[in-house]
Amino acid sequence: MSTGFEIRVGRVERLGQGGIGRAGLVSGWSDTEDAHVWNDGATAVMIFGQRARPPALTLRVAGAAYLPNDTHVQDIAIYVNGWWGGFWRMDERITYVLEVRIEPEWWLARGDRHVAHISFVMPNAARPSDLSGARDQRRLAFCFRTLEFCAAT
Repeated sequence: MSTGFEIRVGRVERLGQGGIGRAGLVSGWSDTEDAHVWNDGATAVMIFGQRARPPALTLRVAGAAYLPNDTHVQDIAIYVNGWWGGFWRMDERITYVLEVRIEPEWWLARGDRHVAHISFVMPNAARPSDLSGARDQRRLAFCFRTLEFCAAT
C-alpha cells in the first residue's frame, strides 16, 4: 500500500506540472496540466502521509468547479479515511476553497507512518463531449489547483 506524498504543514502545494505533479494522486485523476489537475470520474483519491502522528490539521483545497452551462452544479463530498469531512455545492464560476478539519484519530498508522486517504466524491461529474460536442471524454467536476495542510484552529 502506498503511504503517499509527505505532507508539509503550512506550505501551499501547487498541483499539476510545475508543482507536486502526480505525487499523492492514486485514482480518478486526469493527466496533470500546467498548475492544476482535473478529476476524471465520480471519485478521486489522494494519499498523504507523515512519520509523526499529526495533530488536528485543516486541509485546504483550492480550485474551480466544471460548470459547462447555467443549469449545471457540482457537488463534492470529502472523506478522510472514511470519516465525513464536508460537502460543497458549487454553482458559480469562482475559485472555491474547500476546508476539512482532520482530527488526529482519523490518521491510519501504517508501519512507521501515519496516512490519510482523501476521497473526493463528485456525483455530478460530466463529460464535455456529452454537453458541448467537444472531444474531451473525461468526466470532470473540479479543477484542483492548490492544497495546503495547516494547523487547525
